[in-house]
Amino acid sequence: MNALRRRSTVWLMNFRDQPPPSMDGPPRALRALGLVAMATVVGSTFFTDPKPSLHGDGPLVIVGIVLLVGGLALAYRRFEWFEGARLTGLSTEYVEQTNLRIDPGRFRKELLRDKRLAIGRLDARFTTTDLDAAGEQEEFDPSNTALQGAWTAMFMDYVKNELKWDTDLHFYSSGNVRPWTYDQNRYMDMTEPLRTTMAKNPYLKVLVAAGYYDMATPFHGIEMNMWHLAYDPSYTQRFAFEYYEGGHMMYIRPSAHKKLADDITKFIASTERSSSRSKTTPNAATPK
Repeated sequence: MNALRRRSTVWLMNFRDQPPPSMDGPPRALRALGLVAMATVVGSTFFTDPKPSLHGDGPLVIVGIVLLVGGLALAYRRFEWFEGARLTGLSTEYVEQTNLRIDPGRFRKELLRDKRLAIGRLDARFTTTDLDAAGEQEEFDPSNTALQGAWTAMFMDYVKNELKWDTDLHFYSSGNVRPWTYDQNRYMDMTEPLRTTMAKNPYLKVLVAAGYYDMATPFHGIEMNMWHLAYDPSYTQRFAFEYYEGGHMMYIRPSAHKKLADDITKFIASTERSSSRSKTTPNAATPK
């Protein structure tokens, strides 16, 4: 899931796919030694006289098998590192050092480290230059900093000039919402409450609007949840997915803003048509 999210960011950055991992080095050497050891035993068995005893050559056979299997295992491990690097745009060495467990914050710092840049969390298209290019975490989220002033001013203008609502109350544009109330030893998952709600209301439909460059709520996470929602078409057919070349607030891009508005309009219209048809169709669960 995280790899797909990062792959969309890598796609944005126009990274080229890395070349396949070389089969030279330790993997090939181990496999070669294993084959040599086993070939020695086989050759001595068929082409020497008297025939060597199995007891004498047994350890050599075992050594050959161990070396051969070890070479194959190491080659597969190197392929895993390569795949991780290909999906994330990071170096194979970095993926190896993290044991294939790449923290999102470290990813945002590492991806463009060679350019002394860190990418945004809410929107990976935004970048910034941190004080410490060798650090592990970005100083701040450049996408949030770039947008916060604009939408705060827009909100204040809307409530005061359009809604004509004036107050001395102080509003926070963002605040500390931690600590979250998580279940112990598991991630936050609201899939089951949604399934229950949809079971109780068979007319409920859901529109999922996902930004490719959103690293706060990754688009593939909601895909995984919806695909596994009760494993039943009666639920999954009531979901609509729309994707945008944007981040958490995909509507900051004019073309994405228009597409989002059109998609919402179409979604509402489709639910109204479905509701009209359902009213003309007798419901077997309704008493007559």
